[in-house]
Amino acid sequence: MRLKKGGYDGCDIPLYGGHLLENFISPLANTRTDEYGGSLDNRLRLPRQVLRAVREAVGRDFIIGLRHSGDHYVEGGLSREELLEIARQLDAVGIADYWMVSGSNTETLKFEAMVTPSHYHPRGVFNDLAALTKSVVRVPVIVAGRVVTADQAEAALAAGVCDLVGMTRALIADPEMPKKVSEGRVDDVRVCVGAAEGCIGRLRQGKSITCVQNPAIGREAELMEIRPASRPRRVVVVGGGVAGLEAARVAALRGHQTILLEATSAVGGQVLAVARAPKREDYASIATWLVDQAKKAGAEIRLNTPASGADVLALKPDAVVLATGATQRVPDIQGVRLPHVATTVDVLTGRTAPGRRVVVVDEEGYFAAPTTADFLAERGAQVTIVCRYFMVGEDIDEGTRSDLYARLFARGVTLIPMTVAREILPQGVRTRHTFSNAEATLAADSVVLAFGGKANDPLSRELEGKVADLKVIGDAYSPRRVHDAILDGTRAARML
Repeated sequence: MRLKKGGYDGCDIPLYGGHLLENFISPLANTRTDEYGGSLDNRLRLPRQVLRAVREAVGRDFIIGLRHSGDHYVEGGLSREELLEIARQLDAVGIADYWMVSGSNTETLKFEAMVTPSHYHPRGVFNDLAALTKSVVRVPVIVAGRVVTADQAEAALAAGVCDLVGMTRALIADPEMPKKVSEGRVDDVRVCVGAAEGCIGRLRQGKSITCVQNPAIGREAELMEIRPASRPRRVVVVGGGVAGLEAARVAALRGHQTILLEATSAVGGQVLAVARAPKREDYASIATWLVDQAKKAGAEIRLNTPASGADVLALKPDAVVLATGATQRVPDIQGVRLPHVATTVDVLTGRTAPGRRVVVVDEEGYFAAPTTADFLAERGAQVTIVCRYFMVGEDIDEGTRSDLYARLFARGVTLIPMTVAREILPQGVRTRHTFSNAEATLAADSVVLAFGGKANDPLSRELEGKVADLKVIGDAYSPRRVHDAILDGTRAARML
């Protein structure tokens, strides 16, 4: 009733994802011995009562949808056949106006992660479940779960998988997607990469949502509108990682004459290394979208153009944005300069080929160590991760971390948390437990370091006082994450 009074057209009633009504219908959760437990008819008693009570309260002019899982995927949980029978029986009540179909359950961390699937699950992961549900209910069916492009949605509709498509995270990544598609600007759509770090990951922590690649989400009052500059200026951006690309894109959109200088043959920075890890290929599209949009806005991108302070000044800029990124931090550990030691970026970009036994030393606590371990294990290496934190990937969203753990354990990767590397040896690593101080030696043909980045800012001192407006952004200011770099870039460009 509160939703109806607030002007909403309808609501979902959830029978999925560990919500109350799903727990009543699931034999794993419902062990009652009264009229609400035991037989399927009894377990459906409360959902039926809720449906009827809601309809009576809101009337026929308010839309009521049911969202359910089409398969629990877990032994002892509800099978596809059982869930189809549940759909038949609840559809027969005649209350629901539509069904929204996803999958999985919350009985284990592994399966809970799949309720809101990350990039570790394929696009359209629940399409088959929606098609089955559509075959037994009389009302329209919506499919939800990793539907991220208009073409993908159209294909599902054309194939008869569903009647409508749910694209929540796709619309978080680009709220203007429907408008752009209807105008034939499909290439302008910022496509969700399934990171699950800015949206569902923050939601699980009780924080407001944002998007890894769209920092305007959650900051709409500040960032949604890009206003023309009051006075066009000549802007030089140094560095073609995501921070520099976003700065160039927004500066050009505001009407500034914008030149971006990139020292290497490709833009994208460390996102290109991230995209080399298994199941993270879509991250490359973040850089692709930014460079395409920057060019469309009128920015000039110059590749293979290392820039000194003199080079920058020769362009006679009114403003300079330094987005020169970070170098990999190398710790002060005995043996760190031995020839069999490399960084995660070295491994992912192919600059080094580790041996059969690999120890990955993690001091970052985020994606670098476990995704590089996944990369190596997929290629047949025997991998051990040594991590100083309470768990490997401690700063990763719990859902995505569960997906990643499932991959690591399936490939035999050993995780050793609460442990630091004391010394790198020619054929191994000497470690010490953080709390017990117990020492051990791990055999290794190669050692890979995940120690995060070190700000790379060779130009700001040289240019300080020589240009009217000088900004340092992204990892050049402080090594952080993709979202932070893009946020720095858009804010810097809006201040020019």
